[in-house]
Amino acid sequence: MTPLLTEMQEIHDIVKNMRNNAAPGPDGLNAAFYKATWAWTGKDVLDLIKNFYNTGYMPPDINNTHIALIPKNNNPVSTKDYRPISLCNIIYKIIAKSLADRIKHHLPNIIHPSQNAFIQGRNIATNIIIVQEIVHSFCLKSWKQKAFLLKLDLAKAFDRIEWNFIVKAKDKGGLGIRDIYKINESLLVYVAWNIATDNNSFLTKVLKAKYFPNCSFWTVTNDSVKSIFWSSIMKIRHYLHENCTVQIHNGCSSIWSSPWRSIWNKIHDHINLPVTVDNLPNKIFNRWNPHSQTWNADLLLSISDEQATREITIFQLFPLRKATFYVGNLPEKVIAQLKKPFTF
Repeated sequence: MTPLLTEMQEIHDIVKNMRNNAAPGPDGLNAAFYKATWAWTGKDVLDLIKNFYNTGYMPPDINNTHIALIPKNNNPVSTKDYRPISLCNIIYKIIAKSLADRIKHHLPNIIHPSQNAFIQGRNIATNIIIVQEIVHSFCLKSWKQKAFLLKLDLAKAFDRIEWNFIVKAKDKGGLGIRDIYKINESLLVYVAWNIATDNNSFLTKVLKAKYFPNCSFWTVTNDSVKSIFWSSIMKIRHYLHENCTVQIHNGCSSIWSSPWRSIWNKIHDHINLPVTVDNLPNKIFNRWNPHSQTWNADLLLSISDEQATREITIFQLFPLRKATFYVGNLPEKVIAQLKKPFTF
């Protein structure tokens, strides 16, 4: 167990983040009660939770739950017109939240990559994209295999969402999104960034197998049969590249197929002929001095012309192991995601 002070703070933070007026469980005590009385109830709550972690035992009464039926419309006539919700005791909620916080960082290493909902760092939209790509493949003339697609849970809430709800003002019950095109563009850039940096390996593997099995995301051509989604990614790719600032750290990216310098897509034109170097370097770090993160000027001059050598050697190297793309002119939430570092 962690030190007492840390544990007390952990539990207190969970309580403070609970809604005051949420309906209480069978014991009748809501979060507002614990917040108001924490000075003299906090120690008892902590002792109970520590005992749970030490023994694995939870008093049965704590797990008691009231089930309330919330009508979905103004004239409910059958069970499908109600939405059941569970009203749990606050102590149970604290334990559940504490457990969730402790295991959430380990779940990506345990749960299969195809399970994308409710896992930190994953997005359910990944599966939507993959399903669309599968359906697109089924419709291709080149698809010769027998296959079928089965969709379940047809009556889920998001299958019935209305676009008017998205654009309706917040004070009228909508989401208040004024520029759907800009939001869509931002999300596409975010997905393209995940593909380019392999930040979503499951999605990247599927798309790479279908669209660029023998090249990189940056060098794939736009002339193959493609889905609407992939067409949109190809259209937005230039925006991602043009609005990025690249930092080189461990230098593991390919010299020939990643946009690490402004001349990257024409670097073959700058190779000295005839080639006098055996095994041209494929990675950025192959052009450094041995055991040093500094450019090997002699090697560069023996491989490339003066223009390429000058373009490469003026580029600053960073001593850390990660690099970052920064993308501007996007909503702050998307920018925050795009500023996350990735290995380069």
